[in-house]
Amino acid sequence: MSTVWRAGFVAYALVLLVLTMWPQLEIHGPVERTDLWIHAPAFGLWGLLLYASEFIAPRREWRNVAMSGLISLAWAGIDEWGQRYFNRHSAADDFAANAFGVWIGMAITAAWCARLRSRADASA
Repeated sequence: MSTVWRAGFVAYALVLLVLTMWPQLEIHGPVERTDLWIHAPAFGLWGLLLYASEFIAPRREWRNVAMSGLISLAWAGIDEWGQRYFNRHSAADDFAANAFGVWIGMAITAAWCARLRSRADASA
């Protein structure tokens, strides 16, 4: 099952990278700064998929939650910083939205990890 999660993470990471670096990509929506509403779930999902992929550690290990969060936050910053080299808008509020998404994603992974650990304890 990890192979499916890993393939999903790699595919998603590549698609997100292409979309965030696409020169002069603009998103217009029903609310002002629609892009900020997209940043949070996009990077939250990136972190969730990294955790689920088990590239770092098994899902029931807390270090997977912690490292997935740190790596996701670092990647969100690198991604935002790198946009300036592709004729894109790079801003602190965009990174803040990315970080908020990572935080939400890691809260979900912490709950997922706790559930897996309690199942493992119950069956032991």
